[in-house]
Amino acid sequence: EIPGSFSWTTGNDTPVGEVNDSPVTHNLTFTPVDDETYTSPDRDIQVMISKANPDVTFPTDLEAMPNQTLADAELPAADANGAFEWADDSESVAAAGTTGQHSLKYVPTDTNNYNELTQNVDVKVNYLTAEIAWPTDLEADYDQTLADVANMPADDATGGFSWADGTVKVGNAGPQKHELTYTYPHTDYVVVKPERPVLVTTIA
Repeated sequence: EIPGSFSWTTGNDTPVGEVNDSPVTHNLTFTPVDDETYTSPDRDIQVMISKANPDVTFPTDLEAMPNQTLADAELPAADANGAFEWADDSESVAAAGTTGQHSLKYVPTDTNNYNELTQNVDVKVNYLTAEIAWPTDLEADYDQTLADVANMPADDATGGFSWADGTVKVGNAGPQKHELTYTYPHTDYVVVKPERPVLVTTIA
């Protein structure tokens, strides 16, 4: 065996060519270590070119709203290299407050030379929000509990108010703040728990 090395005659940076059903011919040169004794022969080599995988990063921050389909979930913008597409954009997203996995494809612009990639990605489903008419005229007498507070709005089809703990005393006379919860009847909405002022009066 003659010591030496192989190299492409036209240089290692020479493009191999595009994907083709037939092999592509490139010339390969052998350079012996002892170039005084041996010549440097070259030979045409058949190279079969396969498709490459595109260099792409799948998104990790996809979001949607309840009762939507994947068609409503915004994907990264397409560019000259390719675009993301849902495997089935009619598929419904998960329930509010949860994350579901869905099949996402990356379709390269040059489909002759690059493969289409598919990967499962997470889609976070956010809660719906709605305008709430918070009560501003809540009143109670000293030594009463939150369950005794007057002017509490009645429950309706959109939801209802409740105290975090109705057995808590309202406190001393004057404005006092207590946690009031608004709960929607539908799980697509988030439960809101701000503190609301209660005007405590003294008993005459």
